[in-house]
Amino acid sequence: VQGHRRLFQRLPHGRLQERGVGVIALLKFTSAFLMTRIHLPKLHRIIVGLQWGTLLFVFLILLPVVDVAKIFTPLVVITLIAMPVSLLAGVFSWRQGYHPARYFVLAWSGFIIAIFIRMLANLTILPGNAIINSIDTFGAVVLVLLLSLALADRIQSITREKEQAQTEALHLKDDLNVAL
Repeated sequence: VQGHRRLFQRLPHGRLQERGVGVIALLKFTSAFLMTRIHLPKLHRIIVGLQWGTLLFVFLILLPVVDVAKIFTPLVVITLIAMPVSLLAGVFSWRQGYHPARYFVLAWSGFIIAIFIRMLANLTILPGNAIINSIDTFGAVVLVLLLSLALADRIQSITREKEQAQTEALHLKDDLNVAL
């Protein structure tokens, strides 16, 4: 955990870049875990667009001629859009019958609410205090715990599908042997 913080701390506006990379990671995980390219192609295009937009702002921060204060608000806005889009992808996947998505939705709901509160405080819509300033850490802990359950559920789902395919293949083989 500390390794990435050291990397970004050495950059002039590393904390802001760290958050941008976090948004990209959120969107990348969402598209990979929920297989949005296959199951939710329209939402996948939005996710990819948000990734590219975030990446653009992360690189713009590196340019010395760019006023970072002008990049902060758009990056926060992209974050505020990316989180509900990720959650919507989970809900849509769940409604389509993808069971690991239920843990995904629960995990991201808690984390997104925590980050949303933190972003509102960053925009001075909510007052900042010790609880609000550390709420994202609590949300991250809940996220990691629930995503581990989501991954375990996905592994079990893949195992069941494999066993079912093997059983069907054996039945088909037996049927073919009887027919010969």
